Amino acid sequence: MVPVRPKSELMTGMRTVSYEPPTSPQGTWAPPPPSQSPYQAPPQVPAKVPSVAWLIPLAALLAVIGAVTPWFAPEGSFHGELVVKGDNLYSWKDGKIGLLPPILLLILAIGVVGLLLGRSPARFSKGSHGPVTSAARSALVMGVVSLVAVIVAWFLVTSQYHFAGPEGQSYSWDFVTGKGVDMSRSPQIGYFLTIAAAVLALVAGGLMLATKKAPTPAAGETPTYAPPPADYGPPAGH
Repeated sequence: MVPVRPKSELMTGMRTVSYEPPTSPQGTWAPPPPSQSPYQAPPQVPAKVPSVAWLIPLAALLAVIGAVTPWFAPEGSFHGELVVKGDNLYSWKDGKIGLLPPILLLILAIGVVGLLLGRSPARFSKGSHGPVTSAARSALVMGVVSLVAVIVAWFLVTSQYHFAGPEGQSYSWDFVTGKGVDMSRSPQIGYFLTIAAAVLALVAGGLMLATKKAPTPAAGETPTYAPPPADYGPPAGH
């Protein structure tokens, strides 16, 4: 039977021993501190905008000039003689649809100028294709919408325009043509400037998409990648 020592004797024989955590042997690899990273994120580089993007602000300028200049100047002739000469018709009087091209292209131009100055407007930052591609697609869409607005405005002339008559009376287009008068819309400079603005926006969008496409590697060519730093990772043998 083993004798049991008193508690006082056990406490007397105890002593405190401190241990230090073992250090890594010389030559072994230790991971970097949490606050550091073996790779540093590359600095953000502004999107490279092709110079053809300046065509979009030019298109907006043409559309704005077209909005403040006459679109149509209706007139009518009877047996080759001019008998009806109407007032100039502007974009905001022709069903107001003619205001769409300058408004849309001006909004687009403000964002594109921001891209050209090195900024990235929020309206072009969405999606995975990049701001330049988004701006190019917006130019194509707004160019098409502007062309549609110009075409619709052409057909609205006959329903929106009224000729001034004596004593404050007004006559519709159908009434005048019903009297045998050969009517003409007589498109003016503002109408043609707006068409040019829409076409210019389409050209700019198409050229931006064409120049944005990255070149593909030649046949048999293998893309190269930058290797990681030489001092990163565990040493040989570990």
